[in-house]
Amino acid sequence: LIRYARHLLSWPTSTTAERVLPAASFFVLWSASVAAACALEPSLASALRRASFSSSVLVSTFLSPIALLLTLRTNRALDRLLD
Repeated sequence: LIRYARHLLSWPTSTTAERVLPAASFFVLWSASVAAACALEPSLASALRRASFSSSVLVSTFLSPIALLLTLRTNRALDRLLD
């Protein structure tokens, strides 16, 4: 528990937080704006529900490059660790 408290206290000076915070903030604001738009416009909410976001082609289009990038990043991290 103390370890988690230490991590939370070091978050404002963390270089990782500095890099992740803009992207995370963007996605939080985007999600909030879509939720607000769906609350104000019910037809938008029903259109989003009908949209086929779960098609296998769409998922594989985004998943394959992400998996490749994660693999390369992991390999580089392991190379640095073994050096």
